[in-house]
Amino acid sequence: MDENENSNIKKLINCSFCGKGRHQVEQMVEGPEFNGKFIYICNECVDVTHNILHTEEPEKIIRKKKEKILTPEQIKLHLDEYVIAQDDAKIAISVAVYNHYKRINGKSKTEIDKSNLLMIGPSGCGKTLTVKTIAKLFDLPYIIADATSLTEVGYVGEDAENLIKRLIDNAEGDVEKAQRGIIFIDEIDKKSRKSESPTVNRDVSGEGVQQALLKLIEGTVVKIEDEYDESTDFDTKNVLFICSGAFVGLDEIVRKNRSKSSIGIGATLNTKSPFSEIAKTATPDDLVKYGLIPEFVGRCPITVVFDDITTDVLVRILTEPNNNLVDQFKALFKYEGISLEFDDKYLLNVAEQCMIQKIGARGLRSVMEKDLQSTQFVLPRLAKEGVNKIFVDSTGTIKHIYKAKKRVAND
Repeated sequence: MDENENSNIKKLINCSFCGKGRHQVEQMVEGPEFNGKFIYICNECVDVTHNILHTEEPEKIIRKKKEKILTPEQIKLHLDEYVIAQDDAKIAISVAVYNHYKRINGKSKTEIDKSNLLMIGPSGCGKTLTVKTIAKLFDLPYIIADATSLTEVGYVGEDAENLIKRLIDNAEGDVEKAQRGIIFIDEIDKKSRKSESPTVNRDVSGEGVQQALLKLIEGTVVKIEDEYDESTDFDTKNVLFICSGAFVGLDEIVRKNRSKSSIGIGATLNTKSPFSEIAKTATPDDLVKYGLIPEFVGRCPITVVFDDITTDVLVRILTEPNNNLVDQFKALFKYEGISLEFDDKYLLNVAEQCMIQKIGARGLRSVMEKDLQSTQFVLPRLAKEGVNKIFVDSTGTIKHIYKAKKRVAND
């Protein structure tokens, strides 16, 4: 190869990363062949890569990729895979979470208040599942706290600042990551004060807890001491607080307040409507009358009301979400080499039982476990005896189907 030909080849060599030619950089390293062409990297790209890897921890680089802000529509689409129905609630939550992360990651000169949420809905309607799904989507540490275990500082019980310690533990000690996490406080309605009047002595497990949570929810720096008595400053300004509760009786307060302004000819009749329909019209004043202090209501400006659970929704919950219960039981039986099938009417019966017992979606598994427990107990033996399929009919009767002997037996 003559000198001119070799010079022409060098001119054709470009860095596969930045695109610069061989004549524009000091060095060019040849890599492996890909699709008939060799891969090249210049010394400048090597330096840039080295600086990135050695100035930022790999975990933080990965975290930044995962913290890419999703649009409200993308967030809702993800929620749709796990939470059935509740479209209004999912839209409200998607927008709130989106605005929260714009607030954290944005560089606006305008100070934006936190988007803390107050969730209202009956037990088993999907409030906790929604929070868990959001936390996993954004790869965030989160904790679920029961408000009934909280007391004011200085009293027996868990004080509000312990929530921060639990969040740090959940983030495996990474304070920076924990400061962008989620604290979910359930059954906050159980902490309603006994009277609207501020002159009435507050109880340490009710209004006092609301008072203790105010600063944390608004955003403050808390000194957290570890097991070695070393303190760490923890700023809660970017922690998303989500409070929830069933708020039983809120609908009656709303009806009462509306009826006062609807007297005489043409007044709106005080007809019985679903709880969620009435609760969606609740005002901050209604929540204060229920027992939340005004300051607490103000710090949770976004109220999300979950729809009442229906039988049809419970049937969909059994079969539609990712990792749904029907698929879980099928996977457990498939492990023994046995397929599992359900009559549609059986699933409807399971949903109706949960409605009667008023246990919501979280009761679905309990009902099915009870029905399938005796079969699961002998499942390994059934597999050895040649059973390759189990069918649960509309009445809940379990039928064993044998592949070899082609006979049917009832459990």
